[in-house]
Amino acid sequence: LRPIEAAQGSFGHSRQNVVAMASSYMGRFDGSEAKHASPAMAAMAGAAESRDANVCMLPTSTKWSVLSSRMEGLVAELSELVSNQDAYCVSQSRAEGKAMCAVREKMLSTPWADEWAQRRTMFSYGEEMSTDPLEAVLLKQLVFMAKPRRVLEIGMFVGYGAVAMLEGSPTAQVVSLEIDPYLKEWLRSCLSDAGCAELTQRHEVILGPALESLPKLAGEFDMVFVDANKAEYKAYVEGILERGLLAAGGVIICDN
Repeated sequence: LRPIEAAQGSFGHSRQNVVAMASSYMGRFDGSEAKHASPAMAAMAGAAESRDANVCMLPTSTKWSVLSSRMEGLVAELSELVSNQDAYCVSQSRAEGKAMCAVREKMLSTPWADEWAQRRTMFSYGEEMSTDPLEAVLLKQLVFMAKPRRVLEIGMFVGYGAVAMLEGSPTAQVVSLEIDPYLKEWLRSCLSDAGCAELTQRHEVILGPALESLPKLAGEFDMVFVDANKAEYKAYVEGILERGLLAAGGVIICDN
């Protein structure tokens, strides 16, 4: 308000005018306690090893009124989320159960390139196609909290996400739509070898393209997890709603 108060003294503005001007004045926002507005400014101010030069200590997106500085702080925060936060959260979590661990370890040890070269799989796969560990733990937590009776999964791959949801509730039934028969057998044998075959009693895998499988489904689902062909997401959701597959109060979760 100091610039406005100075203007009042110089030009005789009334208090009402000052209030009106104050309401439109943005000023600076309180955000992080970072000292400098940019990495360059921090580097010029001190040694590269100093706390001020650490990118983690840059201003947040809400600290500065200068848009470029706010954007720079936001990008730094996003960088932290992408590069470190997921790994930190997973490292502090103990939510991966026996079946989840078995699926993840088998996935990492499977020679996907060889399987594709031998044409055992329909597509060329890799671990990047699986539900991320942090995402899987989130799904497990959501099922634990919401206690859905039935869950529909569109796009299973190795079943890491499906198994996470099965672990999240001892009673939930999970129906997975998967196009590749190889993956259905891959998961069945994985759970059997790990001593978790009982989970298969609550897990149904329907083979075929998802848009062809959706019309064959009956009953309602309290939760839907979509992680398949990104170009078909709109059609998946429309099909689910048009056929009344989503129960009242149900939720649809989409990956990406």
